[in-house]
Amino acid sequence: RGEDLASEMTVVRNEYESGENDPMQRLGKYAWYQAFSVHPYRIPTIGTKEDIEGITVEKLRAFYDTFYWPNNAVLTIIGDTDTESALRMAEEAFGSLPKNEITEPPYHVEPPQRGERRFELKRQGAVNALMLCFKAPEGLSKDAYALSALSAVLSKGKSSLLYRALIDTGLATELHADFPRFRDPSLLEIYVALSENIPHEKVEQVIFETIAGIAEGKLKEEDLARAVQYKVADRLYSLSAVSGMLSAMNEAIARGDWKDTFSFQHNIQQITLADVTGCAKKYLGKDGVTI
Repeated sequence: RGEDLASEMTVVRNEYESGENDPMQRLGKYAWYQAFSVHPYRIPTIGTKEDIEGITVEKLRAFYDTFYWPNNAVLTIIGDTDTESALRMAEEAFGSLPKNEITEPPYHVEPPQRGERRFELKRQGAVNALMLCFKAPEGLSKDAYALSALSAVLSKGKSSLLYRALIDTGLATELHADFPRFRDPSLLEIYVALSENIPHEKVEQVIFETIAGIAEGKLKEEDLARAVQYKVADRLYSLSAVSGMLSAMNEAIARGDWKDTFSFQHNIQQITLADVTGCAKKYLGKDGVTI
């Protein structure tokens, strides 16, 4: 109904604006849009401002009628439950609902990037920031675990390589590196908030010099071990709460394999210096970067 849409419009618009007010989220959203030319990953999940303000009851109803069917859903049950009772309740709640032939949304395979991409985003605010996004593989590939470790090598903790190169030297005030493992190839992101009067070019040079050192085999075993330990501890901590396990399992299902919820720790602990060096060479070059 129109009144239902009107009441939710304010909530969704406020959520959108909160993201726009976060420099890292804002820059990241535009970076993904520039990095992907055809794949749907270029569009943020919440949509654009125009999407939100232009939605109608008819469009929402058509979307619901197309995709909201039990054979297009996953029911995840976590906790101290009786399996037989839980399955019986699920059958009672959903078993009588009809199935539907799901219409798959248009899917596009992202073509290879053949060179460096750059863009500049100007908005009001005091933060001067730089983001580098490198084309990366699908989330269940072996290289994905090495890149997860590599993102931690670069940014997690005061002993990480970029923390020492950028924060300790006064070039930057904030640093993040992340590799979200998705079903399809995505991006490894490096975000830096620059100190006052520091040029972007200087920080970019330091980042690429650090990456080159890894690609040349200069990464130390203790740096990799520390990064892997961080990733394992972070995963175990996230699984210590029911809500965290539920979130992790649903993400793994979306990624393509629910077992990745529990195998991630083992897989990342098998990563070697050679794996990380190879991935730095393969993925963190200038031909596949968006700056």
